[in-house]
Amino acid sequence: KAAKNGGGAFCVTASVDRTLKRWNLPGLDELTSPDTTEPIAMVSAVSVRAHEKDINIISIAPNDSLVASGSQDKTVKLWNSTDLSLRATLKGHKRGV
Repeated sequence: KAAKNGGGAFCVTASVDRTLKRWNLPGLDELTSPDTTEPIAMVSAVSVRAHEKDINIISIAPNDSLVASGSQDKTVKLWNSTDLSLRATLKGHKRGV
């Protein structure tokens, strides 16, 4: 699963390994340069173990400040989009979110 911010500067991915990763995206000039013949090798800027079970959904807030993730562990977590620090955990669902 992946979510891209509105400005296209970064995206966040989620995996069955229960992690979130934040990726800084290259600019359009770099992607469309005629000198670029090979795919750009990217490394995540931040990686965190986010949930106790598989992550089902992620979304980035319209103002790009927060990332929300929902999981089979019955929680929704809110993360700072810059460093993926945990801001809040929403509990109370009877099943995975």
